[in-house]
Amino acid sequence: MNWRLGIVGMLGAWSVMAASWAVEPPKFETAAGDFREGVPMWHIQGMAVGEDAVYMCEGKALFKFDLATGRRLKAVKVPLHSGDICLSDGKIYCAVAYGVSAGEHKATEHGRIMVYDTDLNFLAEKRYPTLFDGITALDGVLYVGVGTMDRTPHRGCRILRADQKTLEQIDIVEIDPGFEIEYGVQDM
Repeated sequence: MNWRLGIVGMLGAWSVMAASWAVEPPKFETAAGDFREGVPMWHIQGMAVGEDAVYMCEGKALFKFDLATGRRLKAVKVPLHSGDICLSDGKIYCAVAYGVSAGEHKATEHGRIMVYDTDLNFLAEKRYPTLFDGITALDGVLYVGVGTMDRTPHRGCRILRADQKTLEQIDIVEIDPGFEIEYGVQDM
């Protein structure tokens, strides 16, 4: 595609979105304390947006916020170090790096793929002998970033592909980004 046509297309899409917002884009704002109330705060790891809700994972908890008001609807504790999340086919998929209990400081287990419904009710999990970071879904396949425990710079990223319904591993794909990294694919 000609780059000028691409820019014209993007500008056209932006003007349609701006016109639909009337004057300014919609504002999503949470209340003070929404992330701390009842759940110890760590840091936001991943976010997914549905038709009426925003879901955020912060390492020790999974949150659901009303998209229109920013009001926190629900929070559930999740295994430490839960990372990136994605929303696909009415389910929230969470990549868990360590899978340890809060308060532990060593990895006694390795990664998990955890599944929740859109009301944050736990549905299923699959444990793996590796650490996970980023996660996304496309055409019935989950793509999960395989992380590393040591911070030794290395070339290459590993992406685990798993069946979205069974959570069973399909394969692991190696990707060389062309530079050294310390961890793995953190967000998808």
